Amino acid sequence: MTDELVDSSGRSQQSKTLHNQPRGMHTLSVQFMVLDEADTLIDDSFIERMNGLIKRVPQSQIILVSATLPRQIPEVLGPVEPTLKHVISPKIHKPLLNITQKFMRLSKSNKPSHLLQIVKGNKEPMLIFTNKNGTCNWVALFLRENGIPCANINGDMNYAIRIDQWNQFVKGDVKILSATDVGSRGLNTVQVKHVLNYDFPWYAADYLHRIGRIGRLGSPVACRATNFISSPEEVRLVQQIEASRLC
Repeated sequence: MTDELVDSSGRSQQSKTLHNQPRGMHTLSVQFMVLDEADTLIDDSFIERMNGLIKRVPQSQIILVSATLPRQIPEVLGPVEPTLKHVISPKIHKPLLNITQKFMRLSKSNKPSHLLQIVKGNKEPMLIFTNKNGTCNWVALFLRENGIPCANINGDMNYAIRIDQWNQFVKGDVKILSATDVGSRGLNTVQVKHVLNYDFPWYAADYLHRIGRIGRLGSPVACRATNFISSPEEVRLVQQIEASRLC
């Protein structure tokens, strides 16, 4: 008998274990449903899948786990909202003390040269974040053309290629990984010592998840985050982050 099932939202719709199949697990036997990275699973891109999943296990206790959550719970969770209890760590939304954060005000045209300068002086595993798939690919190509091995992962890549690129980084074949926010959650990045936001994220919550790739249990000591700030919008977001004491 299966006691626990770890699944993705898409696969759960196709999985026999969550349908009333002869050899599957009847949904009425599910006592708990844990939504990890809940803020993503209940946003607009996943909410339809979550709606179907929640309706199949109406008797189960729903547990939302995330470093960040929206201010308003979506309608799909309306029936269970009165029963939800908030369990909040006093250190939530706080980067760990062993992370040094640096903010560099640069013009967009100066970002490539500063990136190259920083990467050439880097000796430890490093994660570079961009906001768009095209920029992610460009950063990897730019570094390779300058003699610096670099892997890259983003949502536009074939799954097998993405896993191969990730494995190159994990095994230490390359020290640099260029990624979009697909690399900011759910990956074991304890080897990473330096996060560089080539593109500053659009939302404060995404910044928290990105720098959460370092300073983790088992991570090297004295981790650091470097941020390129280029636009007035990015300046305002940094000020917002500073005011909320995320840095």
